[in-house]
Amino acid sequence: MYTQIPNILTILRIALTIVAIALVPFAPTNLYAYLLALFIVAALTDFFDGYLARRFHTESDFGKIFDPLSDKVLTFVFLILLYPAGVIAPVIILLLIVRDLVIDGVRASLASSVVIPAIFTAKVKTTLIFLTVISALLELALGTNELLRAMTMLLSLTALACAYISAGQYAQIFYRVYQSRTSE
Repeated sequence: MYTQIPNILTILRIALTIVAIALVPFAPTNLYAYLLALFIVAALTDFFDGYLARRFHTESDFGKIFDPLSDKVLTFVFLILLYPAGVIAPVIILLLIVRDLVIDGVRASLASSVVIPAIFTAKVKTTLIFLTVISALLELALGTNELLRAMTMLLSLTALACAYISAGQYAQIFYRVYQSRTSE
């Protein structure tokens, strides 16, 4: 039973993202407060699925593939939902999404021969994006103030920098995998 909890949490994260999408057309009065609550719960599932998988030694190929994928779905959806509000610079949103699409595309193309797990800096990047989204949603739910505005900007720029540092590290890993394939 314990072995499936991390995978269930990964699936729950995707389900919570779908709930957030379904909520938007209804535009309830406190939309951003609801989105904030959904996002925090979804982000916590990311923490706990990884923690539990390591704790019970139940890391799986499903988790290695779908955990980062569910993170991407979550972050892409929320970044896109935040786009019209203008609390995160559109160029940052686009650069974050493009980076993830390229890196995950290459990871997927290599998946038939090797599963490349998430590297530390990519995990930091994901955490920073999560904090950026939380800060932006807080700003929208509570009303704009200079501290939240500055925090959202700082977090988004730091997440962007970390995203491209980790992209460079992944490029090195991908190149080594490519080299090992061609030398065989």
